[in-house]
Amino acid sequence: MATIQYSDVIERQLLPVDAQNIVTRVRLVVAGDMAGHTPWQSLFRDGPVPDGEQLQYIPAPMVHVYEAAEHATYGAERSFALPAGVNPFLPPTDLVVPEPATVGMANPGVPSAVRDGDPTTYAENLAGGGCQVNYGLAGALARITAGYRLVYSFQSDPYPGHIQPAWVDFIRNYVRDGPSQSCPQRYLLDFTRDPDDVRDLYGVAPSDARATIDNEATAQHAMLALQLHFQHNTNVAVRVHHFYPLILNEPLLEDIARAQIRLPALLPQRVTVRGYVSPDREHTITGWPGGDYTGVVAQHQYELGRTVIDFEQAGSPVGLPAEAMEAARERKQAIDGTVQTANYNLMMGSRR
Repeated sequence: MATIQYSDVIERQLLPVDAQNIVTRVRLVVAGDMAGHTPWQSLFRDGPVPDGEQLQYIPAPMVHVYEAAEHATYGAERSFALPAGVNPFLPPTDLVVPEPATVGMANPGVPSAVRDGDPTTYAENLAGGGCQVNYGLAGALARITAGYRLVYSFQSDPYPGHIQPAWVDFIRNYVRDGPSQSCPQRYLLDFTRDPDDVRDLYGVAPSDARATIDNEATAQHAMLALQLHFQHNTNVAVRVHHFYPLILNEPLLEDIARAQIRLPALLPQRVTVRGYVSPDREHTITGWPGGDYTGVVAQHQYELGRTVIDFEQAGSPVGLPAEAMEAARERKQAIDGTVQTANYNLMMGSRR
């Protein structure tokens, strides 16, 4: 931080506040539609509709919202896509991810072999009939669960009367108009040739829009069930290397969303100083009327024996009229808006 004497100040100029990119409430879109492994069956049973009748599935975007205290003043809200390359889900070993219940499987270890994060370990079926791995996620945990990850091998052949010998059920329950309703997604699994023929799958399925509080669901995501089923006889081999729910990493998403907050400058100003001042993040001007002034540097320019410092917000480059800078900002805002509109389907679409 450089210290500047007020006696070296040549000119002080107030800058107009740039309010075009203010953001005080961020909606970070994690998933806007189904992605990954496609459900074979998607049923939504609601009210008088008979069980098994299929209705149109309308996914409600899965978002993380961060609101700054200043939102009450400015009310500027904007949606952002998740940055490319960011994994928004907790690792399977995180303490928030619960242990599964198993039926007919050897599942050693705590955490269990299906959520220990180690691809070399696995749960396998015991002798006898079918086997299962089940998760039950209630309340707030159901709300932030987006789907599942599954890595498995299943050596078998179809046998008469069974067209779906292996599947994953991803079932959201919620309360609307009294009784609990459900929105199940069923994913069929393929056979594999041998233990080395391993399938790596994930499925993302946001809640149906009917199951949201905004659409009169009195209790959203009262329960979520994630169930892995293998239906087989004794002459098969099942290995499950990974199977766990994809739960939002809320601390990570909070940091990403918070970084998108943009507040207007409180007192943007341009100060011109004699001589050369080394660039830095902050400068202090001693002897400033009313007391020493310390400000955050937004732009630093040097011209003809003087240094031009913009505090809090960058103004137009030296020699360029402020009107030209404002026109350039307006053009950029228009272009950014057009690009955002064009990319809306990508932001809200499938992530494969």
